[in-house]
Amino acid sequence: MITQKELDALAIGKWLSDKDGRGRGAGALAFYRSKAGTLLAYFRCHHNSTRQDIPLGNMDKSGKNGISIAQAREKTTQLSEIYRTITTDVKGHLAHLQQQELEKREQQRRTQEESQQRALLGNLGRLMFLYAEYLQWQGKVSAKQVTRDLNTHLYRHPIADIMADQVTAADLRDWLSILVQAGKTNMADKLRTYINAAYNLALTAESNPTLPDGFAVFAVIDKNPADKIPKLHTHSTKNERAVLTADELRDYYQQLKAQPYSAHNDVLLLSLLFAGQRNEQLARCTIHDIDRQDWTITQWDGKGRRTDARRHVLPLHGETLQLITRRMQTAQVQQTDLLFTNDKVVVNKHTLSNHCSDISKKMVEAGQVSLPFGLHDVRRTGETLLSKMGVSRDMKAQLLSHGMSGVQEKHYDRHDYMEEKRRALVRWQDMLNAAPTAKIIPIRAKAA
Repeated sequence: MITQKELDALAIGKWLSDKDGRGRGAGALAFYRSKAGTLLAYFRCHHNSTRQDIPLGNMDKSGKNGISIAQAREKTTQLSEIYRTITTDVKGHLAHLQQQELEKREQQRRTQEESQQRALLGNLGRLMFLYAEYLQWQGKVSAKQVTRDLNTHLYRHPIADIMADQVTAADLRDWLSILVQAGKTNMADKLRTYINAAYNLALTAESNPTLPDGFAVFAVIDKNPADKIPKLHTHSTKNERAVLTADELRDYYQQLKAQPYSAHNDVLLLSLLFAGQRNEQLARCTIHDIDRQDWTITQWDGKGRRTDARRHVLPLHGETLQLITRRMQTAQVQQTDLLFTNDKVVVNKHTLSNHCSDISKKMVEAGQVSLPFGLHDVRRTGETLLSKMGVSRDMKAQLLSHGMSGVQEKHYDRHDYMEEKRRALVRWQDMLNAAPTAKIIPIRAKAA
């Protein structure tokens, strides 16, 4: 390996490669002395027989006015991982990431400008903007998704410019019908619930001290036009899937394990290994949610009307520990704190839902299941099969963070149930890996 003495002796216009034992096909660290006498570090690799020298920075022994040898080697390790596992066009990959970041910042700037303009008005657009701000101020995990949905479907539609106290049920019906006719009934119903909630807040504008000052302009509202819009059903319950059988769930598990490595597939796989966790909560986990001493993962459950998200901790072992270890290594390469990310953006629920739907369709075509299924079906299946395994209602609540808002749970019960969770999840993973048609053996009461 190159020493500092060798770097100091490098002549102007000359290159020097660091023989760090990476071998062929991994790229290399190289140094160059410019005509001005500056020592520069590069990551050198080849793409389609063309050499790429990617600048790492100016060299400085102390690392204060540039990078040290150790820092250069660390950057080389990161780029080498990209070169070996993602693409040999490292320069193009980095340029793509930079362009995405620029586009993201420009979109944020435009969105901020539009938001500021809407804030000057008393129209429906401003009411919904304030509603989304209120959710964020309340710490609701749904705030970002609400903002994205409004950006996509409301703010650029003419209905957003109608004064909020003049919006009618007919206006809402005509707008939502566009989405329904486009096959987006589920989104239409979500928007209906957002608007209904926003108007209910506006109706308390004169008396509710928790509302931001911006709501004061909507004190003139005396009715909720969304009250008359019925719930929009996305599908007939006649063909709704109830639960999968144990064998069908095992086939789904094997399908997930056979998929190419990706963040969204790992979210679904981890959710299944944890007996049906909420996928969106798992997708938001970061490296800071992993306890490397006790090997646990913490999710933050913001479901329901709670103001503060509830800590939901699960033990890692076996396949879940292997999966999380792999995701932490990927996060280090991608230089992000997020465990499940595509280009430093959290995997969203639409990607997860679509991925599950694609696998479901393939399984139907292969005769592995008789009806298609979705993410909620998998969660229902997990809870159902846990019951068949003898897991008690209270322990299922601890495992799935479901129905835990009671007085006892909130104020008195401080046991973490970690060992009980661990025993139940070991049995669950054994069930997933069992041979087809294997019987589900109930867990003894003390383990539940």
